[in-house]
Amino acid sequence: MQRDWWTFDGTGEVTVNIFTLHAMNIICHIQPWIHPWLDEQ
Repeated sequence: MQRDWWTFDGTGEVTVNIFTLHAMNIICHIQPWIHPWLDEQ
């Protein structure tokens, strides 16, 4: 559900990803940012 008032120019896909991460955390209780691949980034 993209809305212009929370999507800045050139960042459409970024806001989709932010809402997906938030939903995974709140609804599914999955913390996708805790991943071994990110340890070395």
